[in-house]
Amino acid sequence: MPVEIEVKMRLDAPDALEAELRSLGATCRGSVLEQNTYYDTPAADLRRGGQGLRLRIEQSIDGDQRQVIVTHKGPRAPGSVKSRQETQVHLCDAGNGRELLEALGYRPVLSFEKRRRRWQLDDCSVEIDTLPYLGNFAEIEGPDEPTILAVRRRIGMDEVPLIQKSYLGLLREHLKTHGISEAHVTFESAEG
Repeated sequence: MPVEIEVKMRLDAPDALEAELRSLGATCRGSVLEQNTYYDTPAADLRRGGQGLRLRIEQSIDGDQRQVIVTHKGPRAPGSVKSRQETQVHLCDAGNGRELLEALGYRPVLSFEKRRRRWQLDDCSVEIDTLPYLGNFAEIEGPDEPTILAVRRRIGMDEVPLIQKSYLGLLREHLKTHGISEAHVTFESAEG
């Protein structure tokens, strides 16, 4: 089963990181707007087990490409670098994906938008993410911990603290702290 290995850090200056990536010879692979909907059982079995189930609609900002992906993430392995089993299935239609998940007893728990700019450096993906309410982050995903940490050093972020929480967890925490009861978080709703 495939394993996702990544680190996440808060990012104060996305433009500066992009300039650094260009200077290091990284390749920009485009930008997307994502609509992420997380599902769970009514008893929150997945959340309590440290797992995630997501339906993502990914629309290219630079073109007409669109993808629909259902992802299951298993519990995290111990360590400072996030590592967990991940299974993805690409679908042709988001509506069918929603119907399937709900027929299996899963219900949507939170949906949110995310803008992502993708870069490739060495054997790693470097993602620059922007989320409503939360701001900017950098994620580095790669084949193993040493490779990821080497890229983190190369881009000058080795002193930036790692964030262990998922975007879902960070967003839930923000909404609760600020008394916001949204089930569908968009850039527009965060600005209003």
